[in-house]
Amino acid sequence: MISDRDGSRGFTLVELLLYLTLGGIVIGALVSVATFHQRDMGRQTDLTASRAKLRDSMGLLTSELRAIAPARGDLLAIHRDSVTLRSVQGSGVVCGMPPGGSIRYDILLDAGEFPAQAEDSVLIFAAGGPGAFGDRWKTLKVAGVTAGNYPCAFTVTKHAEYRLQVTGDSARIRVGSPVRTVRRITYALFSDGGSWWLGRRVGTRPFERLTGPFLAPADSGLAFSYLDAAGSPTTNPAAVASIHVLARAQRIIRPQGTVRIDSLRARVAVRG
Repeated sequence: MISDRDGSRGFTLVELLLYLTLGGIVIGALVSVATFHQRDMGRQTDLTASRAKLRDSMGLLTSELRAIAPARGDLLAIHRDSVTLRSVQGSGVVCGMPPGGSIRYDILLDAGEFPAQAEDSVLIFAAGGPGAFGDRWKTLKVAGVTAGNYPCAFTVTKHAEYRLQVTGDSARIRVGSPVRTVRRITYALFSDGGSWWLGRRVGTRPFERLTGPFLAPADSGLAFSYLDAAGSPTTNPAAVASIHVLARAQRIIRPQGTVRIDSLRARVAVRG
């Protein structure tokens, strides 16, 4: 300890170095704790975002599955690692019945273009009557689509106007009948950039990436099982009463590079 002329005491050089060292240790510890919490918050944020994306994608898939009616032919192909179905893409109303077997309608709600590829079809409501069959939705094959300014039998607020050339039984379809456009949709894992992703294919287009990465199909990254009304496994699409879905996404924890697996299961009862 050193003393000034007035008798007050100060710090020695050794004490000063000791205080600086202790202060550095405390500050370093605080920085380490803050860095740990920041990384932990980052991991938790990544975990929450990853699981939210997985739940959202599975929600889209299960909502599509709940809307199908296998007995009506909505399940086109069933496999352990993929499912192909008919999905409603838009809705409209019949606004004209020109001769020649074509149906003309205005699109009131359009979920995208409708190019009339393989497996494309429309559901049109056919009203029953006295002595006739009951009300039901008819499935008609789309043979062609043309756009233009076609006159309608009534005035509606419309976004686009199409004329559909269809094949099938158009009996009891009237002007004003509701229309639903239907497309072939496939859900499966596809490889991109060395990883596996949950994808959605509309028609014959390339897969649209939904979320991932997932485990490989061989490791049950995405697995479907199909049960009939008695709860037994079935390979007949028309007999499917419920579908079980298992999704296993993987996350890489930085900076260690640790791989974590997030699993999500869902059971969907389809319409009869």
